[in-house]
Amino acid sequence: MSTDQEFILGLAAKGKDTWNKWRRADIDRRVTFAGIDFSEAPKDQIDFSGFEFGDHADFSKCRWRGIKLEGAVRVTNGFNTIAFQPGRAFFGGAAFGRKANFNRASFRDWAAFLDATFGQDACFTGATFGDHAMLGAAFGAFADFTGAAFGNPASFYGAAFGVGPNFNETHFEGWAVFVGLS
Repeated sequence: MSTDQEFILGLAAKGKDTWNKWRRADIDRRVTFAGIDFSEAPKDQIDFSGFEFGDHADFSKCRWRGIKLEGAVRVTNGFNTIAFQPGRAFFGGAAFGRKANFNRASFRDWAAFLDATFGQDACFTGATFGDHAMLGAAFGAFADFTGAAFGNPASFYGAAFGVGPNFNETHFEGWAVFVGLS
């Protein structure tokens, strides 16, 4: 891990308020978490909800261990939801600029991008999701899921896509929900 990655990871561990304050002051800096294993403590404690990432955020080849369902479900607005738990990829309400990169990331079960926003060219090529992936996010133009693999179910409930989303060679193990799209 580079010194820059250690700095970025240390800021992320302090939570969204500290992160967003720093990010707003240093918006031109590229943020890279590339290759980080978020399945290991203490990195598994990072909840990316509400983070502002800016352009070129790089999560390529990152890993999360996911979570198991036991006792984790709560109902919000009539839908089952699961709050952050250690090891879960949780990006609820996060804001990404252009070219967010999740190429070949491994998310495991219950990854969540609910209410997240992505600028143009979000890349999830070759990413693997376990069961219950929740991608109800707003994607800018040319979101790319080429070769991604999803467990059962994959939910894009409430997602919105700009022009040209790419799902070529994407594998859905079970059913996929694309409801409420604009």
